Amino acid sequence: LIGDGGFMNCPTPINTAASHKLNIVYFVFVNQAYAIDQYLVDPLVFVDKGKDDHHYEEANLLPVWDWSKLADGWGATPHDVHTIAELSTVLAKIKTSSGCQVVLLHNSKYDFPRNLNKSKK
Repeated sequence: LIGDGGFMNCPTPINTAASHKLNIVYFVFVNQAYAIDQYLVDPLVFVDKGKDDHHYEEANLLPVWDWSKLADGWGATPHDVHTIAELSTVLAKIKTSSGCQVVLLHNSKYDFPRNLNKSKK
């Protein structure tokens, strides 16, 4: 379980797991942003969702990677998930699958864990 920003630093374990046919499932949150870093700079971005005077710092926005093609190119099975229903379907597929799986959990760059939002006062 990792965010796309952290995973961009070293995605090659997908290649290793796939080439050795390991039954590993990677869950990658794809929001194209360093959300935690942005929260530390300006937490109001997540309240305003980019409106008013609160915008993402350019340094906290990630380049767009095609994670599905990357996983597929390395021999892993990619699964794109945008909804809870899709996640349920993918989880059922994974139970009966073998080999390296990469579940891409797409969400907005403005999504942020509510409990973290309350902790900074």
